[in-house]
Amino acid sequence: PHAEHEDQLLYAALVNNAGGLTTAALLRPDHVELKALADEFAAVPLNAPLPARAANDLRRILYSIHAILKLHFAKEEQLYMSFLEEHTYHLRESSDLKS
Repeated sequence: PHAEHEDQLLYAALVNNAGGLTTAALLRPDHVELKALADEFAAVPLNAPLPARAANDLRRILYSIHAILKLHFAKEEQLYMSFLEEHTYHLRESSDLKS
């Protein structure tokens, strides 16, 4: 749901602003990869006792998800903060002009 909401709402809004297309293009592939990993995770049989191959698959999937999320959140923070700082500056500037 998080990725779907970002794709449908947030990225659509960002694309309409300067630099938004770049932002969306940088973050959407993360969502695609996370979805693929979630599907892989769902396909791993979780019967006890867990076979060694299934345990290795789960470990690989979970480490991959962790790494992608960590990078994704760092990119989001950097891109969104830059976007917000730029637009806050413009809002302050236009409000100063009206005063």
